[in-house]
Amino acid sequence: MDALLYLAWGLVIALVVGTFSVLALTSPRRKGRKRPELEALGLRIVPANTLHWDGPAGGFWSVAANWKENIAPVAGNGDSLIFDNIPGTCANTSSVDDIQGLTIGSLTLNSAYSATLSLNQSLEVDGNVTIQPGTMTINAPNGNVLTVLNPA
Repeated sequence: MDALLYLAWGLVIALVVGTFSVLALTSPRRKGRKRPELEALGLRIVPANTLHWDGPAGGFWSVAANWKENIAPVAGNGDSLIFDNIPGTCANTSSVDDIQGLTIGSLTLNSAYSATLSLNQSLEVDGNVTIQPGTMTINAPNGNVLTVLNPA
């Protein structure tokens, strides 16, 4: 995670990008010589998304334009990915998981969808993998694997 430290007026604010907490380190007062303290200012949790593949901008998962919602999956977010077979909506049935450290909440292939998925790194599904009469060919070079962690 990238961290940004900002120093102003005797106050250090630490901000970690992604799912994060914001902490403030107060400086000691001159008269009371109080020790520095950490104070929790807030917590932001990014909700998981349900994303539908349509792939008009090529095959990479990291390109937001390849998803109907124009949002790319986020590593550590637990997004649910759906691959539909809706005529005229899916421009590309070959896709590449190119997002480092991606764990998704579920993977669904809807009726008669046929696709090829290439794993540029290992992919974890922390939930169900559903294939409703369709096929998905998975290419996993360099020892990459698809792991299903907690199927229902």
